[in-house]
Amino acid sequence: MRLELAFGRALSEKHGKYAADPGDIADLLEADVADMQDRAGRFAGRQRDHAPAPEFPFVVVLVDEVAFLTAYQADRKLRDRTLAALATLTTQGRAVGYCVVAALQDPRKEVLNIRNLFPDKIALRLDEPAQVDLVLGDGAHDRGARSVPTAGASTCRRHCGRCSRRPASGRSPRRRPPLRLPVSPTTSATRASRGA
Repeated sequence: MRLELAFGRALSEKHGKYAADPGDIADLLEADVADMQDRAGRFAGRQRDHAPAPEFPFVVVLVDEVAFLTAYQADRKLRDRTLAALATLTTQGRAVGYCVVAALQDPRKEVLNIRNLFPDKIALRLDEPAQVDLVLGDGAHDRGARSVPTAGASTCRRHCGRCSRRPASGRSPRRRPPLRLPVSPTTSATRASRGA
């Protein structure tokens, strides 16, 4: 959480807000809920869908390692504050231009018990076909969603030639082209950002 998103901290602070401490994150999420509810009050009775405008921009709330803030957070009050804010933003934010993007490594329900409140899901590097259904919904694997077989967490590095692992022959591994998967351009985030 502190490592990956810290590279974008300047951008986040220029165009919004940034926090890495769990308490500060909960404060920011609660502030976003208050702003969202204020915006909803201003829109009440006037419009049902959000069209981005300078006064009311489309707001993306990006939360990395959300499991650290929910399932693995030792402070129960802090965990409850975070979950309540995320639940409010995911259930009420779309109509007024708020989108929550949350990333986690463990897709189980006990890790993020509000995962069904996220309308769009992207699953990467799942270990087995059952996890595809777990994240994307029952029958997703049967409808065409596929897990990409890997030989472990360092598969990418073994095939790109950037690490010290070499096959028994002593030659550098061949570079494989990147796997390209189709992405639907009609997610709620893209619809809102296009003003649709």
